Amino acid sequence: MTRRNRIIVLSLAGLAAIGLAFVLTRDWQAPLQTVLARAERALGLSITIGGKTRLALLPPALTAEQVRLHKDGNDIATIGRLSLRLAPASLFTGALDVRGLMAEHLRLGNLDLDRIEAHLDGRKLDGFTKIGGHNLTFSAALDGKDGHAASLRLSAPALGAALHFDGNLERDAEGPVLSGRLSLNSGELAAWAPHLDLPAGATLKAEADVEAGAGQLALVNLTMTSLGSRAAGSLQILAGSPVLAEADLEVDSLDLDAWRPIKSNALTNLLPAALTPPEAAAKPPAPPLPPPANVAAAPIPVLPDLLANVTLTLHSLRWHGQTLREMHIRAGLDQGQVVLRHAQADLGGDWRINADGVLAGQDFKGRLRVNGPSLSGRADVAALWPRLDLTDINLNHDGTFVRGKLSAQWADAVAAQWNGQIGSWNDTAATLRLIPVKAGFDAPDLSVRIGTLAVHGQMHGDFSDPRPRIDAVLRSGDIDLKALPTSPLATPPVRAPKLLGRQKIPAGPAQPKPVAAPAKGAAPFSTAPLDWSALERVDGTWKVQAQSLSGDFGRLEQPVLTAQLNNGTARIESFSAGYLGGTVNASGAASGGPVPTLRLDTKLSGLDMARLKPALAGLSVESGKISGTLRLHSFGKSSRDMAANAQGEGQIEGGPGSIGGIDLAAIDSQLARLENIGNVLSLAQAGLGGGTTAYSRLSGRLIVKDGVVRSPDLLLAATGGSLGADGSIDLAQWSTESTVSLTLASLPATPIVLRLSGPLGNPRKVVDVNALQRALVQSGLGRALGKATGGDGQKGSGKILNNLFRAFGGKN
Repeated sequence: MTRRNRIIVLSLAGLAAIGLAFVLTRDWQAPLQTVLARAERALGLSITIGGKTRLALLPPALTAEQVRLHKDGNDIATIGRLSLRLAPASLFTGALDVRGLMAEHLRLGNLDLDRIEAHLDGRKLDGFTKIGGHNLTFSAALDGKDGHAASLRLSAPALGAALHFDGNLERDAEGPVLSGRLSLNSGELAAWAPHLDLPAGATLKAEADVEAGAGQLALVNLTMTSLGSRAAGSLQILAGSPVLAEADLEVDSLDLDAWRPIKSNALTNLLPAALTPPEAAAKPPAPPLPPPANVAAAPIPVLPDLLANVTLTLHSLRWHGQTLREMHIRAGLDQGQVVLRHAQADLGGDWRINADGVLAGQDFKGRLRVNGPSLSGRADVAALWPRLDLTDINLNHDGTFVRGKLSAQWADAVAAQWNGQIGSWNDTAATLRLIPVKAGFDAPDLSVRIGTLAVHGQMHGDFSDPRPRIDAVLRSGDIDLKALPTSPLATPPVRAPKLLGRQKIPAGPAQPKPVAAPAKGAAPFSTAPLDWSALERVDGTWKVQAQSLSGDFGRLEQPVLTAQLNNGTARIESFSAGYLGGTVNASGAASGGPVPTLRLDTKLSGLDMARLKPALAGLSVESGKISGTLRLHSFGKSSRDMAANAQGEGQIEGGPGSIGGIDLAAIDSQLARLENIGNVLSLAQAGLGGGTTAYSRLSGRLIVKDGVVRSPDLLLAATGGSLGADGSIDLAQWSTESTVSLTLASLPATPIVLRLSGPLGNPRKVVDVNALQRALVQSGLGRALGKATGGDGQKGSGKILNNLFRAFGGKN
């Protein structure tokens, strides 16, 4: 190497060493502060570096740790490490020429980003980051000609999402001012938030005119569209302490079913079942709902120091097939409290609901009101998740008042409790535990009480099919049908007739007319229309059992009913109960529709007739058991129609047993030795003086045709004779045309006949002893009867026989 070359090399090495020493020993804080000052002016924020700063030579970069962007002491963003990539010449010129940046561990509000990398080219910025696992690219630019035209592009190519801004960036005395047009296409919303179970294909498109600067942000001419819904309005925010915000939004329609589709409208078709039981002895109130076990309280959201007013108008809201119209909500945020000044919704058909209240943290307290053509009411609302309380409930439904309180709480299930008054039922209570399951619910604990009537059990609901299915097992104690409460509903008031063009106003509230009890012995069937429409509402299996069931029929022990509801028909799979020392078993079906139908197959086994105490014409059953079967079917719009259209057949069998009021064996024995008046008197004393008759067998057929029950061959075989009957009962008319024949063993061809006719409760009775009288005269026994009256055997025997068989209660 020549001397000249060595001098050049040494000179360059010396310059490089001097330059490197200059770079390494230079104080970089001053130029860095210059860059930060420019950034603060551009962003309108304060920037603080809390960690170390260092310089890297290859590639040239200046790195700072723990960088905070804040305003008035409140963090806007924090950066774990910020690296500014510099132009190589910047190491020697003293002015930092930033060509790019990389921010790692960035937190912007509630958004965490691992890294943002950007490249600067004059007045252009482009880069990329990742949000929710999706790559996001961005670019921004200021027009190099006038320095004002600005644009921003954000896009997620894999999702088809994009955010565009085109406008101007200017500066005034208070800082930069941004104005222009903003447009958004969200792409697939379900991809951005998979945990929300949003519908596939749902997107959001929005446009607005933007003005931002000097601590103000305004979005005007704001429009948003998604899944057929369109919203328009404005949003204005003014920075300060507190932050002021005002929003006004109008939505044409919102279909929640489109956002979360339902399988059917079965839930909508379920209507509250009308209760129909009574006022009874007061019961102590049920204990309050216990707090949910092992439920951690949800964290209370930290609200910013914000004063806001929000006005929302929603013209149509659809959910589960139901539509709410003209919803108006005016609310505000004041010192951390959400004040619901007014919320109103039109339910259709002149129905309207209103609410107001205050939400402090998670605690909401307010009032709810509802008004409609036949219902009006209000309730105080207190809600603290997971509990809701409706107190001071006052509802008026056509003169029927409902007062009380309802409490509910949510954990792994819904627990609800009701206490109060429903119409004339002054004391009602209910508790329910409801567990949501797929397409339905489980209710393992259900309890309803109306006065002294209490029902407990379990239910399961399935709404996966168009017709809901409810399976239930219900239990109760002793039920007395006579003591059951009547319907709690008040009789609708009858408007008074108009007088001289004006309607006469009643002096006081209309009182329901008392329902007259049916006359004693009157038909038990009514002409009131049968309403079995409840059978059309649900399907399912119902099992109902009680300790006992009492009524005019007596007392059923341990009755158990299992019924299958399907497509408007209740099929009675089985009914069993203990009755009169025996058992009753039945099956059948009942169908609703315009003309209800009924079918029953009944079997009676071992019924103790003495406990039933049947009596006819002065005779009563003292002992004996009876069994039988009956098949019956009918149809009709009322119970009277059902009775008139009844068809069927049956059979009864019984014995041995005894009848009180007559001693056939004594009568037959005395009649065989009837020779003088003493024998006649003995006959009367022995046979009709309250004796008993043992029978060995009771049998007969039952034939039901067009509402008439007939027993053509009823027979009771007894010692000393028999009783036979040819009975006929018209159910609709509740009348009878029957004949009872008493035959003595000594005179088998000469029955004593009792004819019954007229109302079943009090028929006319006629005793016919003519055949017996003729038989006695023809056999020569009439002479003994004649002596008692002075010689006219025919006439005397008639008088004695009349008195003799007066026990039948009829006339000769």
